[in-house]
Amino acid sequence: MGNLYRTINTKGHIRWICIDHFRERYSETALTAFRGTVESLGGSFNENLGRVKVTLHSRDQADQHYLASEEAKFIYELENGLHWDTTYDDLKGLRDVLLEINVGILKLDLNYIHGPDSDSLNHARRYNPILDIMRHTSIKSVTLVRTLEDFIKQSNLSSCPNNFSNLKHLGVDMTKLCLDIPGLRSLVAKSPNLDHLVLVCDSERFLSVYNAIAEYQSCPITFPNQTLRILLPTNDYLQPLTDVKDMSDLLKVHGGEIERVKLGEGELLEPIVAAFAKATEGRSKLKDLILGKAKRSLGEQSIKILASIVAQSELRMLHIHLEDERERVHILESIQWKHILGLVIRMDDESLGMSPLKALVDGIKEFSGRVYMEHLEVQYEVLRRTLPIVQGQLVRSVVALTSPVCLQLLANMTLEQALSLLVSDISQLQRLAV
Repeated sequence: MGNLYRTINTKGHIRWICIDHFRERYSETALTAFRGTVESLGGSFNENLGRVKVTLHSRDQADQHYLASEEAKFIYELENGLHWDTTYDDLKGLRDVLLEINVGILKLDLNYIHGPDSDSLNHARRYNPILDIMRHTSIKSVTLVRTLEDFIKQSNLSSCPNNFSNLKHLGVDMTKLCLDIPGLRSLVAKSPNLDHLVLVCDSERFLSVYNAIAEYQSCPITFPNQTLRILLPTNDYLQPLTDVKDMSDLLKVHGGEIERVKLGEGELLEPIVAAFAKATEGRSKLKDLILGKAKRSLGEQSIKILASIVAQSELRMLHIHLEDERERVHILESIQWKHILGLVIRMDDESLGMSPLKALVDGIKEFSGRVYMEHLEVQYEVLRRTLPIVQGQLVRSVVALTSPVCLQLLANMTLEQALSLLVSDISQLQRLAV
């Protein structure tokens, strides 16, 4: 937020304050000393955001970091990697520090740590300190990266009656935890106030993980490596996918609640597209569509179906690959421009280069003559050393009509063509890559 500084109180409430009030709270000496310690450990510190990233490789490094953090009340977001065989006492040391400094967002990389044999007496309670951290009132977001297979087993998660009612965001790497479905159920069931749940899991176990939380979870769920984000109806729950065998079945059941979907890198079958269209009739919540390169052509009918989905969706982001399928331009023609915030368009065929760009220009002009985008990216790969003149003019028109905050043009351009873009209204531009 401009030149303001993000701070947090003991209840997890955020305040943005100016530099004068920030300096009244935290001395320049303390900030400089803390920054020096973090950077000596190979980490980074963003003062405005209160964001710290550091990876620790030994107990000595941890002690050094914890000592420097004891008075660091200005830390709001902490990304911490623990890359050595930690013991119960090591994790307790992390807990004690975090409970003092009121961190709001925590990302913890456990790095497949199994712990030394000398810590065997603490086997049953080894990860309890992490659960204590997750329950602290200031903590609103927790992401567990590379979670251990025994994380839930070596704690009192299942038996402890306390909930994580403070958590609004939870991210868990299920790659190892897939074998512990009861533990996952317990973790989700004890987090009743989540606004967003992120689960990383193998494709083979996706459905078992999905079904495990169907009974408990009613917030948006993202499966990053499945490229799906599912939004649920108000006060509704997921339906167990007992009969689901593939993506087609999934879209039949929950297509209307899916906010983000990626299609096309694998074998994009027409039944999948048809199922998606049927499920979104009159209730599409699709916000982000990524349409990559398919192994085989979708066919004109499937393209029309996708275009109809886009037409009734309030898309914010579209990433579309146009190679070898001229019909995909119909999707660009179906966009509701009043909602669009980001567009990534890739063209590989010179003969196809004018159609999509012209569709963009015509669509925006038809809407209102101008659209304000956060991100615009045009990838145009041709063998020619420079962008053809007509295409260059169309690119300039697209830039002028969208006034993007971030603009990326991956195309062979002359210096003259690149500089001509700066004639457009670029008052919002913060990042340019040509």
